[in-house]
Amino acid sequence: VELVRMAGARAVVRGELAAGEKVIVDGAQRVTEGTRAVERNQPPAPQHVSSAQ
Repeated sequence: VELVRMAGARAVVRGELAAGEKVIVDGAQRVTEGTRAVERNQPPAPQHVSSAQ
């Protein structure tokens, strides 16, 4: 996926994600192979997802 922009605490991405998949949207430039990611508590994502064309 590609990070398009941040909208407040939400990330707008382009591409396909399966239900439950997680994406690093902050600090991704510091991620290298073997780096551990820490999940921050965020509000649940909206249930309605639209496809941008």
